[in-house]
Amino acid sequence: MSEQAGMTYKSAGVDNSVKERVSRLFYDASKKTWVNRKGRIGEIKSGVDSFSGYRSCDFSNLKDAEVGMGNDGIGTKQVIAQRLSTYTGDYSCHRGLPKDLLAMVVDDSGVRGAESILVTTTFNFNTLGENHVKLAEHLAQGMIEAANDARVAIFSGETADLGDVVGGYGNERYIADATALWVANTKRAITGKNLKPGIPLVALYEGGFRSNGLSLTRKIGEKKIGEDWHKKEIDGANLAKLALTPSTIYCAALVDMFGGYDREPRADVKAVAHITGGGMPEKLKRMLAPSGLGANIFNAFEPGKAIQIFQKLGNVDDEEAYKTWNMGNGMIIATETPERVIEIANEHKIQAKIVGYTADSPELSIDSRGVKTFGKRLSFKLN
Repeated sequence: MSEQAGMTYKSAGVDNSVKERVSRLFYDASKKTWVNRKGRIGEIKSGVDSFSGYRSCDFSNLKDAEVGMGNDGIGTKQVIAQRLSTYTGDYSCHRGLPKDLLAMVVDDSGVRGAESILVTTTFNFNTLGENHVKLAEHLAQGMIEAANDARVAIFSGETADLGDVVGGYGNERYIADATALWVANTKRAITGKNLKPGIPLVALYEGGFRSNGLSLTRKIGEKKIGEDWHKKEIDGANLAKLALTPSTIYCAALVDMFGGYDREPRADVKAVAHITGGGMPEKLKRMLAPSGLGANIFNAFEPGKAIQIFQKLGNVDDEEAYKTWNMGNGMIIATETPERVIEIANEHKIQAKIVGYTADSPELSIDSRGVKTFGKRLSFKLN
């Protein structure tokens, strides 16, 4: 009787040759983003040619600087992409998810006047096979596009296969998260303390959900259509594709407005709200808390097609929709130079307009653009 073959790492479900190919995809993509920091703070000096290899940045000349970090993920949006690619066999729907991933970390930094410069990423897969390589190709390309929009460099990353620890949908599952390193000039902190009533509020348009409120979005699909809701089309559009509308990344435009760490400001930026979880009421509450003011929003953007269809499908009240989704307004900027803010946003191909003004009372008033009661005045307490 022949001796039984010994166990190997590959027989345990980990194929290092495939892992190396996936890691190389992400590393090659990251190198293409380093040009985004050339001549700027965070310019990368590289030594060993690998994703985990040695590289560094020279921060020795920083003065009046604060450095910090922020971390976030995509929430449950990646599960929707996993549903769609399992159904279609096409992994290109994952290409937009790095924009969601980076938007969640880099856009938060700008709220207080910081400039995101470097990002690290982690992709934990359930396993790594040939289909995962095809999936990683789209994620890697999406990383390049997202980093270019954000004007950051992907500094390093980690790829792992963790088996059943990674939940989700289908055979090709993963969890992604990212950490952003930012630098801020201590003399340019955006605190919102000097706000006064009557200051214009400029909104930057968002056409999709970003990465927020998608638990409600998915539940609407499941309850109103069923387990295979990701296969359904409404008004000629696949529901999963609508839900996967990539996030707009605002940080490069915002940095061009307030100047970042070491460049001249081109516009007045007094306060910023990044409209993510909790929607406009929660995020404007945070923005306006230092001044004790409120806001009168009478000209908000209408939500994009994705939000409108899911709001109708779920019969979601406008009040609930504004507390859950961005409703078309991804970032709101308090500024006394609204024309300049709008001009700079447009340079970055971002729609922008004056949507309202700061107000005396600590209350948010919105002329609804939701599908249930369009034009109705909604009120939310901010204290």
